[in-house]
Amino acid sequence: MSFSSVSSIYKNKQAAKEILSSNSFVPATALVVAADTLTGGSCFVWEIETIFEFMEDNACLPNKVTRDRLLGGIACLANPSFLWDSGVMKSLCQTFNGEEALPDHWEPLSAAQVTYAVKEINRLYSIYQDAKDLTPLYAEEPKIFLAGCCAYSGFSKLPEGLGHCTPQFERFFSEAEDPLDTAINDVQITKHEEVGLYCTVMGKIRETFLEKLK
Repeated sequence: MSFSSVSSIYKNKQAAKEILSSNSFVPATALVVAADTLTGGSCFVWEIETIFEFMEDNACLPNKVTRDRLLGGIACLANPSFLWDSGVMKSLCQTFNGEEALPDHWEPLSAAQVTYAVKEINRLYSIYQDAKDLTPLYAEEPKIFLAGCCAYSGFSKLPEGLGHCTPQFERFFSEAEDPLDTAINDVQITKHEEVGLYCTVMGKIRETFLEKLK
């Protein structure tokens, strides 16, 4: 997939070094933009070894977990297979939330984690492809995975941002939920508030780092 560097917009190389070498959690979008800024866009065409050798030479080699998240973000742009491959989507959800991506490990993630991952992918694509919402492009497999994580977490209604998975989500239940029951269920309200808070906090962290890169 074709996309262009944004290093002409995000120009602060010193901030890029600090972000890449940070031991704190840095969202995938900010990591990709930082690598883009530092390398002038070359990170999208270099081999993995070359990218990390360059960062090491510039004293900003990320730790292993952060490196995996950076590579996940770059791969996400280069090949949007997460749109049709549930295994790729799962791995992105893991690494985008700071967990090790384990291709053969299929334990469900939390509803907050999968919702945030979808939002983070959208933000990454909004910067590099001017595409703010990829959810209409998701195929059946990833939608089943996303919906399944929410059903497994005890949600009776999908969190905001995962509406594209509604048909798949409904198949996890033998009968439809009563909207009134859902509306007055304090547990469900709390669950949705927790997802919203998690996504909001993670989004603010990302935007703070992006602002520093300008």
